[in-house]
Amino acid sequence: MKEKQAIPSSSTKAALVAACVAAAAVGVVYAAPALSRMMASPSIAVAAAQGGGREEPVVLLLTSTGFEQEEIKLRPGATTLQIDNASGREGLQFTVTRPGAEASITSTVRTGGRYVERVPFGPGEWSVTEVSHPDWTCRIIVEP
Repeated sequence: MKEKQAIPSSSTKAALVAACVAAAAVGVVYAAPALSRMMASPSIAVAAAQGGGREEPVVLLLTSTGFEQEEIKLRPGATTLQIDNASGREGLQFTVTRPGAEASITSTVRTGGRYVERVPFGPGEWSVTEVSHPDWTCRIIVEP
């Protein structure tokens, strides 16, 4: 017996379209990983489209000694996180995590590259860390 697949609601379709338009505005090359996750999980796209969030991306600059910003504060909601790799090192791998949460986002960025991801930041303390340099961390405090 074939399983029935759920047909996305019109609000979910609208949210996916909004996420695609947002991804195009950021740049398809940089947004492809985020877009593929949004397509795989419509709830992320809905959160990104409906959650308020920030219009301006949060830009973290990684230098040869770590993140330029040690800590930033945000309000809850979907926010575009951008990491610019100015460290001179190839293939750095970043994780975006919230302590106590099972899920995290991991991505690799080349030298001079840029990582862009729409993240549905909930209240609490988050961290962005370069995997092979655990002291290269930026804390993100999300306050209601």
